[in-house]
Amino acid sequence: MHPLFKYNVVGNMERIVSNILLIVFCSIIVQACAKEDKAKNGTIVQLEKASELDINVTDNALGEFLGEIVVDEENGYLYGVDLRARTAYRIALETGEATSLAPEGRGPQELSMPVQIAIGDNGIKIYDNSQNVIALLSGESIVDKFPAYGEHSVWVRGYAGYVWGEKLITSIEDPETVRELNFEEASPIGIFDYQENELKKVARFSPSVDKLDAEYKYPIIWFDAEKNVILYMLRTDYTLMGYDLVIGETEVIAGHKHPKYRVRSKSVNPGGSSSISAAMELGTSMSQVIGVNRVGSRIIIVWQNFNDGYYESQGDDSPGNVDYFGVGYDLSEPGDVVEFELPGRFLGVYDNQLMIEENMGAAELVIGFYEFDE
Repeated sequence: MHPLFKYNVVGNMERIVSNILLIVFCSIIVQACAKEDKAKNGTIVQLEKASELDINVTDNALGEFLGEIVVDEENGYLYGVDLRARTAYRIALETGEATSLAPEGRGPQELSMPVQIAIGDNGIKIYDNSQNVIALLSGESIVDKFPAYGEHSVWVRGYAGYVWGEKLITSIEDPETVRELNFEEASPIGIFDYQENELKKVARFSPSVDKLDAEYKYPIIWFDAEKNVILYMLRTDYTLMGYDLVIGETEVIAGHKHPKYRVRSKSVNPGGSSSISAAMELGTSMSQVIGVNRVGSRIIIVWQNFNDGYYESQGDDSPGNVDYFGVGYDLSEPGDVVEFELPGRFLGVYDNQLMIEENMGAAELVIGFYEFDE
């Protein structure tokens, strides 16, 4: 073999090996960047509508949906409260029949202002803010009432509570610490023993809580009854937290910013203002959590963004005036994050389907059932 030819062959081989190594190295970098980008941006998934349910209001029990509906998967019911109609209601998820759980009033079997509902193995518990009682329902009527939260110096938040044994789990705002902006000591969750009239404040604020003022310093919660863990997120936050009821410890579960998430930038004017422009300036400067729940193996969080149209149309929360979006975490693979947008206001989860309010603002109430299209 001619020496020059041998040199060229060796040189070519070195270049080939070098190119292969370069390609492999670049491939590794690209894959790493892709993984980093996925963790940063999340995989975008679509929602596909599976069915819908027309709500049949049989006794004027329901005038509007509010968030945080409680679902009884086993028996096929959802429960909620309607502040406008001053009633707690039940909807059959097979027929759409909506009925009131108690007549309005202050009698032994009446409710005057139900604001929160919880279901458990031994019946339904309803917090009546006006009467300051926890009403216990068994069958079709109220069987007992217990003194509620009035003497415990906390403000109950959220329309949905949860039952743990004989105790109630609720979102709270603790004015004693929050007004002082003492978020290191504040507790966002209350465990209420209604039979003994004892309240225990538990859990901690997230590390990403805004420290602008005392507004919106309470969480949206969801109770994982299998693991005895309360999952929660503060109303204007993006960090998912968890509180273990058995060991009494709080931990950060996950934190992911959807591209539409607005970091709260405006504080509430201490002097106060009732003008539409002031409300618009505040409301359009932040995102608000409206749901924490579970779909399959994922924990999902849903936010809403108020836009100018919401205020210009005096509270019309139809899509366009409000953007609805969320993220989902596969807790078995923390880096597996999905992002999605919703066609309407999120109500809850039933049979691993997202319940979304349809024809918002219309006289007839409809629930759409949506699945992830993956």
